[in-house]
Amino acid sequence: MNYTYLNVFYTVAKLQNISKAAAELGVTQPAVSRIIANIEREHNTKLFLRSKTGVTLTREGIQLFEMIKNPLIELEKISDNIASKRELGDVVIHIGATSTALYCYLFKSLENIKKEFPNVNFRIYSNSSANLLNMVSKGILDFAFI
Repeated sequence: MNYTYLNVFYTVAKLQNISKAAAELGVTQPAVSRIIANIEREHNTKLFLRSKTGVTLTREGIQLFEMIKNPLIELEKISDNIASKRELGDVVIHIGATSTALYCYLFKSLENIKKEFPNVNFRIYSNSSANLLNMVSKGILDFAFI
């Protein structure tokens, strides 16, 4: 599952409405519906219960939402931070991540950010959760994915 699919799922879950999610994402409602159907088919599970008024998460949908919510919020913060500093020139963001978070989520997302904001550089530190939290508290890292 790629970042775009995760972001679409997250937006639909957050807004509990496919049409509202499509409007927020700037795409069509059928495109969002197709992406959700692709995710459900790919993982052989139902993520949403659909009704005339919107959607609600299934148990599997809740589990996926909880797993991706914080990383997507952090990536949104990175994007907002970078956008606010565009005129300042080069930006270096220090990120810590466990190996699972690094390889499953972070690399592809940072790659997309780098394409949009070429003046942004990342210093990535991979370590245990405890060590990463310690580095954040000491100000060595801007944030960590654990």
